[in-house]
Amino acid sequence: MGYKIHCKTRVPMWMRGQVESLLFFNGGQHRVRDAIAESIERYGVPEVSEDASGLRIAVRGTHEAQTLWAVHEEGSLSRVVGVLVYARDAADEITVLHVGVADDYAQGGAYASEHVLARLMQQARRIARDTAGVRHLGVAYRHTRLRLSNALSA
Repeated sequence: MGYKIHCKTRVPMWMRGQVESLLFFNGGQHRVRDAIAESIERYGVPEVSEDASGLRIAVRGTHEAQTLWAVHEEGSLSRVVGVLVYARDAADEITVLHVGVADDYAQGGAYASEHVLARLMQQARRIARDTAGVRHLGVAYRHTRLRLSNALSA
């Protein structure tokens, strides 16, 4: 394999077009359109934000939103192929607010075997497990709440 998929908390500003395409013009959005609308209504509108360390997704109405990116890196080429936005929704819970996966990395795509969404969720679980007081990881799109424990794989 000549490429690697890395999870990152920031991506460079030159990737803004990729980020906007992935989050706002994702081909798979139609499958979860109602859940996206519900998440926006409850938590706020996601928007691309930049600072000195790169791009992230801010969620208007949620001050503490954080971003995880999946980046395909092959030689000197890089491409954003996944995004997961989360926030601490309660004292004991972090909630995944928005997700996006590039079509060719989604189910049925040429790179589906890379399991980009599963990788991002696993990283979110690690973050939740390592955050003091957090016992649950919620997923806004599915009304799912996962209980965190040391038994989850690291």
